[in-house]
Amino acid sequence: MLIIKGSRKEIFDLIRKNPEESVAFIKVKPSISLLAYLFSETKVKKIYFTPGILKTVNPKVLEAIRRLNIHFQIYTVKRGPPYKTTSERIKQIILLIKNGMPVSQACEKAGIPRRTFYYRLKKQKIGIEKIKRRKIS
Repeated sequence: MLIIKGSRKEIFDLIRKNPEESVAFIKVKPSISLLAYLFSETKVKKIYFTPGILKTVNPKVLEAIRRLNIHFQIYTVKRGPPYKTTSERIKQIILLIKNGMPVSQACEKAGIPRRTFYYRLKKQKIGIEKIKRRKIS
């Protein structure tokens, strides 16, 4: 994968040195000349854009890329450090709650702060009322 970032001179040198690449990840606002050079000097058939960079690309340019049979895709990345709390631990707490254990005790047993548990439930779009209603017998 050709990662396109840096100054224009560095980008053009990178493209020149990698003519066999078929996938490109564009991390800078691409000019029409940069895209034209990329397509003429490489065998790129798939391009990844970040959502922010994709907003800066002219819709006419995107249409021209489509007409060249070059596929492009939005590449999103979760920002920040990874979660310390795994989904398995959240599922463990949910199971304990369904079996009748209070939320604070279930969180303490799993070693996760109660507030973190509620935050992760909200991120997963699960309400605590929904969990408590479905008790396992």
